[in-house]
Amino acid sequence: QLTIQSLRADQGHIMLEDMLETLVPILEQQHPNRTPRIVLLLDEMDKFASYGVHTHEQFRSFLQTRIGEYLKLVMAGSSVQRVSQMLTSPWFNLFEAIEIPELGPAAARQLVVEPVRGYYRYAPDALRLLLDRTDYKPCEIQRLGAKTVEAMLARVHTSGRTLDDSIAAEIDIQLDDALKAADQILLEKDGEFQELWARFNDDQRSALKSVQAGDGLIDTAVMRPDGRLFFEPEDLYNITRREGKYRRLTYMFSEWLKGV
Repeated sequence: QLTIQSLRADQGHIMLEDMLETLVPILEQQHPNRTPRIVLLLDEMDKFASYGVHTHEQFRSFLQTRIGEYLKLVMAGSSVQRVSQMLTSPWFNLFEAIEIPELGPAAARQLVVEPVRGYYRYAPDALRLLLDRTDYKPCEIQRLGAKTVEAMLARVHTSGRTLDDSIAAEIDIQLDDALKAADQILLEKDGEFQELWARFNDDQRSALKSVQAGDGLIDTAVMRPDGRLFFEPEDLYNITRREGKYRRLTYMFSEWLKGV
């Protein structure tokens, strides 16, 4: 058994590189005639953009070391920005971006109801609202689902009852719970949308306003570099969902855009 000690923030990538240098020969010995692969799973990569240039340079340097040949990285984030102040080619040029598509109706419903099965139940209208306002996006379903449960628990607590002595109908997740949670999410997203809006140029903003005032559909031709308007795919992912050859503005972004 190999024990890997935790790294302190001030130890940097050199210590991690040394630890992996120790790990690779052990894996080679345990699995002869096979090339070891060490998979690093990095979540919240959209927060990584706020780190200093030096951190980004260290990260790229680490990926290009000899030990980097044995690494496979899977990174996840809602908006991994491809903007860099590095003097050299940035680290994200080494990766392929893959969009996680919206779920189908059955899978989306399952993601809503399964985590609370045996504890709480969704009223049909609450379930429909949650699916509609998340546009079947997995991360948005989880976010609004958690907020909706919090709203339901707050309602039961305010009523003076406990979950144990409440009647079944009272601990169902009701439409009002979902509505309150959706309103809270929209308020929380204001900062995210403001930051995104600031990155768009005047033509892009005008196009989005026109789409919002119309049928909400964007022709995918405008997304391509040779199109008359080009949006970064990671930007469009956060404000649209796929609909055939088009993309439709998400409910949350469309509602926010009404106030711009």
